Amino acid sequence: MQNQGADDFTVGANGSFVMAASWPAGSSYAVTIKTHPTGQQCSVSQGAGTLSSTVASVLVIA
Repeated sequence: MQNQGADDFTVGANGSFVMAASWPAGSSYAVTIKTHPTGQQCSVSQGAGTLSSTVASVLVIA
């Protein structure tokens, strides 16, 4: 996974995940799949927006 094409982070299981870097309120985020797991094609739903606090709406769908 990536945020803004750089902030690489790994999601290893279902559930919550945390981006690698801390971003201040008002920053834009754009979560994308950097590398698909072997044998899967994942997509991101609701992966872009503006940070106001904790974002809990980003979904990764396998």
